[in-house]
Amino acid sequence: MLAKKNRLTAGFFRTRKHQIVSFAHKSVSVRVYQASTQVFRCAVVVPVRVAKTAVLRNSVRRIVYTAIQENIANLPIIDTTFFVSRPDTVYDDIRVVVKKLMSEI
Repeated sequence: MLAKKNRLTAGFFRTRKHQIVSFAHKSVSVRVYQASTQVFRCAVVVPVRVAKTAVLRNSVRRIVYTAIQENIANLPIIDTTFFVSRPDTVYDDIRVVVKKLMSEI
């Protein structure tokens, strides 16, 4: 699980933020915002229409957080939101997206 200092809260989304970059890779899309702190922070969104049960949504969220945790030292200081559109392929796609974040931003 990702440390609390590295997770975005609901309060972050209450005000309108300006996106820097957004991109997608198969089942994961990403929106990147200007950092407001000195650490990498992210949120993972898994809609109910994608995964009907809370158990599946939480397991997909944990997969994404684990992939981020493995590479957190190499990630730039940004605020990021990950949107999952298909839970069955998220395991492979999130690793590609994290590598893209490390190299392009």
